[in-house]
Amino acid sequence: GNFLDVLGHFNPSHNPTLLQIDKSKLESWLKKGAMITESVEKLVKGDYKFEPYSRQNEKKESTPGSDAPKE
Repeated sequence: GNFLDVLGHFNPSHNPTLLQIDKSKLESWLKKGAMITESVEKLVKGDYKFEPYSRQNEKKESTPGSDAPKE
């Protein structure tokens, strides 16, 4: 979709990971009622850990019903 403003950019492929955010613009939009996604919130707080896709990562995810207690 369309965007209203560019607040920054994120490049997880860069070594080290590159994150640039205009925090004054971010604060301005938040004061106006804008909401950020959980992922962006993690990026801003520094809690985001980028894990490149691999088939091994896919296999780590649980399969349906695997969390059910065994009888």
